[in-house]
Amino acid sequence: MRIHYHIASASIVFLAMLGFAGAVEYAEYQFVNLGPGSTSFEDMNDVNSDLHTFINDLDTGRSWFSVDGSEKTILIPLVGDYDSSHVKAINQNDQIVGTYFDDDTYTRAQFIWNPPSPGNPSGTITLLTMTRCFGDERAQDLTDDGSMVVGSSYTFLTTGTAWVWDSTEGFRLLPIPEDWQTLLPGAGSSSAYLINEFGAGPHCPEIFGRVRDGVSTMHNVKWIPNKKPTIVSDPVTGAMVGEEYAYDVDATDEDGDALTYGLITCPAGMSIDPSTGMISWIANPAGDHPVEVEVTDVVGGNDTQSFRIGVSASGVQPTVPVLPAVATPAAFALVGLLAWKRRRV
Repeated sequence: MRIHYHIASASIVFLAMLGFAGAVEYAEYQFVNLGPGSTSFEDMNDVNSDLHTFINDLDTGRSWFSVDGSEKTILIPLVGDYDSSHVKAINQNDQIVGTYFDDDTYTRAQFIWNPPSPGNPSGTITLLTMTRCFGDERAQDLTDDGSMVVGSSYTFLTTGTAWVWDSTEGFRLLPIPEDWQTLLPGAGSSSAYLINEFGAGPHCPEIFGRVRDGVSTMHNVKWIPNKKPTIVSDPVTGAMVGEEYAYDVDATDEDGDALTYGLITCPAGMSIDPSTGMISWIANPAGDHPVEVEVTDVVGGNDTQSFRIGVSASGVQPTVPVLPAVATPAAFALVGLLAWKRRRV
């Protein structure tokens, strides 16, 4: 685990060009903008609390586990047709995450090196199963239990695509704001450099990195695992002028977060209790009134519900056309006319 990790997330408009196989799935993370900045951790080397680290030999294209950062202790083996490797992070259990390269076919594979065990003096390799993106893919960081990896895929458009892999959900992209996903070169490109596991509860671990917005400004960001709240109640859509209107908005949140309710669109005089979601209003005037209510959790995840309230004038009932129940002179005239037409036919 590192205190930095690298995630690159491409603009959605380029996804088809990037070559993702199958449907793109986004991880349930809440995007948080930490503000403009240029801090980069991409070139930092990693070390765990035992001061164990790794060495990438650029001359040979091989990677080594190192007990002190200067001595090449164990050579990390290659697998398959891959001819070189580059590693980026080490966790507390001496697991190392990196990328294999096949320079003939320009293919990449992400892997975790597991330290030696009886009968395996060189350690063992776990290849990560993920949907491959056409580009330069690099694993960047992993958790202490080895169950989660983050990384980046870069393309010829200098646009990166941020991804997270875990042993349960597999490969998914990390979300970025829609208005940052424009056709400008590099817009929407993001990078994540580290996984922060120092926390508890459903919103851990966090992922930190950078994202370029729609006008080419780089922002320091983080992604927080989060299941958004969901509004589950049905709105009350009718009222009478001058009478009290009430609708208790109900929402659920799988993370158990405290929720805050608010009104985005509403008629004059309408209010909502931010803690309970109870909407109150003295209905006025008559007519059709649009309403949009929002519920937000503690990290910014939200859900909205839109509906319209039809307000009727007090004491006014809908007019429904009906046939006369009592014969009138006009009715007799109509019957006579129809009978005369039938005789002529």
